[in-house]
Amino acid sequence: MKRSTAVLIIGYNRPELVLASIKRLANVENIKKIVSIDGQKIPDARISSQWTAMSEEFPNFTWIIREENLGLAKHVFTAISEAMQKSQNCIVLEDDVVASAENVTKMKEFLEDRLPNSALTIGLFGGMPAIPLMRSIYQNRWRYTRYFSAWGWGMQRAGYRDWE
Repeated sequence: MKRSTAVLIIGYNRPELVLASIKRLANVENIKKIVSIDGQKIPDARISSQWTAMSEEFPNFTWIIREENLGLAKHVFTAISEAMQKSQNCIVLEDDVVASAENVTKMKEFLEDRLPNSALTIGLFGGMPAIPLMRSIYQNRWRYTRYFSAWGWGMQRAGYRDWE
């Protein structure tokens, strides 16, 4: 039996990056789409209105726009926990990681059809040292920021007791 999968976009104060991610994933079918936005440390009405406009433009995504700033670690943990209550699998993407619809579809198929029940997490990490020499040799083509470390996961909800 196939396991259900959600794709979770983790965002904070960068509406333009979240919008780019949403547009790339808007046409991915048969997957729950969740956007979790951490609360602002200093309220900015302009950014808040952008979140509202996006949630209205893309109603096929579940939007969680937090009032309180949880901070990165707590926000990620909370958002993943919420997503895993709705699906057996979750693909977690930082807002500035470029993931195409095809990438997400392939990861969804892998999680649902080929990942053994005993595997809980697949790390999707990539990165390069962010030193000037490396920046001049390797262009940062997969992220919209100047930082090179990228992260994301594909994981299952099943616990060790489910394997027995």
